[in-house]
Order: sequence, then C-alpha cells, then structure tokens
Amino acid sequence: MARSWFALKAFLAAVFVASLCVVPVLAQETMAAAPARKLAGPDGRKPDGSPLEAEEYEDPDHHINAWRERHLSTMKTTQHHHMKGSWLYGQLNAPADAPSDPVACAKSCESREDCYHWMFHVTGHHCSHAHDHGFANEDAIDWIHGHATRFLTKKKGSEL
Repeated sequence: MARSWFALKAFLAAVFVASLCVVPVLAQETMAAAPARKLAGPDGRKPDGSPLEAEEYEDPDHHINAWRERHLSTMKTTQHHHMKGSWLYGQLNAPADAPSDPVACAKSCESREDCYHWMFHVTGHHCSHAHDHGFANEDAIDWIHGHATRFLTKKKGSEL
C-alpha cells in the first residue's frame, strides 16, 4: 500500500513538472497566432488594390499610444509632474468635479489635501486620485499619472 501511494505521488509530481514546461509553450503559440491589424481598407489591401507587405501591419495598440502621447503633450506646458502608467492602490473617491482632461485632473488632485497621486485614463477620459500608498505601474499603457506637489515634497524630505 505504501509503495503504491509513493508511486502515485511520484507520478503526479512528474505530471505537474511536465505541465510547467508545456503550458507556457502553448500560451506563446496562442499569443503569436493573434493577427495584427492592417493599414488597409476593409478588403485588406492598399488603396491602389495591391497586397500589404509584412512591415505594413499596424501595432494593435496604436490608438492607445497616440491618445497617451497627445495627453502627455498637453501636460508638458504645465508644472505638474506626469508620466506614462497608473498608480496602484490607495485609490480615493472620485473627484467631485469629474475632470475630463489630465491638466484638470492634476489640478483637482493638488486641491485635495488627501490626494498624493492622480491618474487619467487616456481613452475613457476619466480621472482618479490616490492616497500616499501603493506604487507606479508604468506598464499600464492606457493611463498617465503624476504625483502631487505634497508627495514630491514629502519624498525629498525623507531623502535628507
């Protein structure tokens, strides 16, 4: 009985280890198979009717990147801290004034005593605020965020 239990545990362990090797490979194949959007008309051809070349396929996130860069460019003329990504954790209630652009979002954060970070969703055009908890997630391509002056002042004071 003890031998069969040991054999079963060894078998299950071997299956588990094998699944760790196979699943990531299958996931990569599935992700690689996703077709890219094309820079073409509805028939998948150029306006002159010729087929697309491989380098003419479009990045599926192009519109998100374009919106993000447009919103970041509006922040360059302000004194507000700003960068790509979002702030994770410590979210506060939505701002009462519901700003619909990143400059107004940053201003509304500065006016709240409990706000240390602001976030703006570049395609949904909504603003969020966060307390002094959490960390930046620069991988969130559809968000831009920044730190309130009180956070930057606090951070500089703690480095002394």
